[in-house]
Amino acid sequence: MSRRALGLVACALGLVTTACSSGSTSTAHPTTTNTNSKPTSSQPTSTTTANTPTGRVVVTAAGFQLPRPSARAVLVADGDHLLLLGGFNGAKQTISEILRIDPTTKTVMRAGALTTAVHDAAGARLGGRAMVFGGGNASETAGVQAVNANGTVGVIGKLPIPRSDLATATIGNRTFILGGYDGARVRATTLATADGVTFQILGDLPVPVRYAAVAALGTKVYAIGGTTTGNASGAVRAVQALDTATGTVTQVGTLPQPLTDAVAATVGGHIYVFGGQLAGHISNQVWRLDVDPSGTTPIAFTPVGTLPTPVTDAAIAVMNGVAYLVGGESPSILPTITTLEVR
Repeated sequence: MSRRALGLVACALGLVTTACSSGSTSTAHPTTTNTNSKPTSSQPTSTTTANTPTGRVVVTAAGFQLPRPSARAVLVADGDHLLLLGGFNGAKQTISEILRIDPTTKTVMRAGALTTAVHDAAGARLGGRAMVFGGGNASETAGVQAVNANGTVGVIGKLPIPRSDLATATIGNRTFILGGYDGARVRATTLATADGVTFQILGDLPVPVRYAAVAALGTKVYAIGGTTTGNASGAVRAVQALDTATGTVTQVGTLPQPLTDAVAATVGGHIYVFGGQLAGHISNQVWRLDVDPSGTTPIAFTPVGTLPTPVTDAAIAVMNGVAYLVGGESPSILPTITTLEVR
């Protein structure tokens, strides 16, 4: 479950290939719900571009932002819009509010509330519904909450063991769950589900972690960095891959520096990693993770752009080939929306 107020100085490290880790201790947070439905306010535009062998990577502020700060929330692409579910508000309170983000009209409106307020959960779209897996509140939770077509939310299932600080990636009609914390220890077991109700137990992470950056590429799901302790002291350099065809997990690479509390997304056939805690500082760097499915070439971690603001513990989702990075901590909680495209 999540943790603390970060007392770290933000920095931008452009030559290294990981994202730093944040100190954390488990704490309970009161539940609150924002009942206001607001349009977004404007956000200054800041753009970085990099010409790479894979295309021109463009990282830019979206030109609009949330009506309130958000961190440790779940972001799910749902048709022509994004749903931001739960997380922290600006006061670092755990909330149940759901926000509907429309990138076309550049508006954000309230769209209901979760049954249980959670932060540090994970999300996916399965069976035509946005789902939230586990998360923390006063303690770690196991519930799987689903947003129905009419906007109502219900608990449809439970994880085998409560988890917060977990991450997900979806391949085809299955969502894979990696890492997390059950309130006593970091979980190694990986899981798969096609409906949020039943779960298949897969292999164990060689390096059990929480707060890893997770993304899928091909038939593998990659866990990049993370922490074994929940704070910067336990940040790791491991890149681990779950082979979804066999259910086995192996360490396939090592980052140049320890990384935790970053997020990752797959755009244009490549994995990109955003911000996080790098060498004890909040980073504004965006990297491309290059992996060789055959395992014959070492993993490369290449800087390809910078975020408008250093950020950790943001939410991320991909819609129509664009990665949306929403909110996060810097160390105060942000209302920002940033995009990454490969042109």
